Amino acid sequence: MNFLSVKNIGQIEPVCPYCNKRYSKMPTRSCKCKNCGEKIKVRKRLSDGNRVILKVSEVEKLERQHSIRRLLKRTLQDVNAEFELRKIADIAKNVDGRIISQADALWSLFSKRSLDYMKQQRWSAFSGNQIEMSELLAAEGKYSRAISPLSISLYLEANGGVARDWPDNFLQRKGRKRWNPSESFLGRYHLYLLRELAHNTNKDVGALYPEFNVATLPYFEGGFGISLSPEKAWANILNAEMNLD
Repeated sequence: MNFLSVKNIGQIEPVCPYCNKRYSKMPTRSCKCKNCGEKIKVRKRLSDGNRVILKVSEVEKLERQHSIRRLLKRTLQDVNAEFELRKIADIAKNVDGRIISQADALWSLFSKRSLDYMKQQRWSAFSGNQIEMSELLAAEGKYSRAISPLSISLYLEANGGVARDWPDNFLQRKGRKRWNPSESFLGRYHLYLLRELAHNTNKDVGALYPEFNVATLPYFEGGFGISLSPEKAWANILNAEMNLD
């Protein structure tokens, strides 16, 4: 995906990133600097494959890049995704001459799909797309922001129903409701992601309700026929989360 950029992290020169002591050769593994005693990490970076020296604080940044790359590879399993991402990259390059980052390109793609799925009322696809947006924000370390799209997905799932993406005329013939909480399915992965976000924001899961309510109330009040209020849906979600283990 050379039309998307990845920021260089670390340094390729055999120099301590803390005290700037130059070594006689490049370290092959993580160690302590003999000059200042600070821990240095040696990793292969994603941007160019070079082995680099990192500060301990930079390792997390590199791991985030790998998380975003994994999400990108999964997204590219959709045959249309590369075409859409190339189009987003071309627009960014034509507007300001820059090569857009993998994270920014994915966010643009997910945002566009979110609007499209909502207009088409393809709620299952919309819910899955919200999970991908949450995963991307979490991969970037934006844990507080990641709570909102996850909340929307969980709320839609709590309101249930395999009929969400079926056309209204088909539902009417079958006597089915678009939303049926009795058919809800709260995926284990989604609930574990909720736990992870609570942990990374130093909160208990139950303390995330204010963010959940703000994110989901527009869908309850938006005329989509969703039956469970955010408060009732949250109670079901908490019950499912407590019964995970």
